[in-house]
Amino acid sequence: MGQKWAYEMAELLLDINVRVGCFGGVLPIFLQDEYRGLYKGIIVQALVEAKYQDWIAPPGQKGKRGRPKMPAYVNLLGKLIKYEDEILRFMTNAAVPFTNNDAERPVRMVKVRMKISGCFKTFEMASNFCDMYGYIASCEKNGIRAFDAVKMLMNEQTPAFIQEVLDKHANKVNEPTAA
Repeated sequence: MGQKWAYEMAELLLDINVRVGCFGGVLPIFLQDEYRGLYKGIIVQALVEAKYQDWIAPPGQKGKRGRPKMPAYVNLLGKLIKYEDEILRFMTNAAVPFTNNDAERPVRMVKVRMKISGCFKTFEMASNFCDMYGYIASCEKNGIRAFDAVKMLMNEQTPAFIQEVLDKHANKVNEPTAA
């Protein structure tokens, strides 16, 4: 549909993310207020430009249940209004990332696998897939390419970051307890 406000909102959010990085994770209050004002300005602009008929639910059709379908941009605008605090939380809390891609990536592979083959034949196969994918993802996050990670696994070598965890755990187990 080419909604001008959607492009402006995307640019604003990317700009906020860059500024958050410049300030080390949290924007000063005056900048938070400024960006909230710009965010709300884009929302108001979108409401003014929106076609009134798109916001009115079409009359229900006989036999159809649930809410009538709305245009995608109307749904997006509604979510931007309703979840403003959640959307902008990354500029007020350093623990909140700009995107949730890191959290979604591991789940995405399982869903793709299920789409392609329909399902896993056994629980053990699903568990093995998740173990292998988790190992490769952890290695990639620690700077080890997937091919090298699999090669290390085949040669029964343990990556250094995993060995550190294993050593810490072994030291905890072997420590004498105070009586």
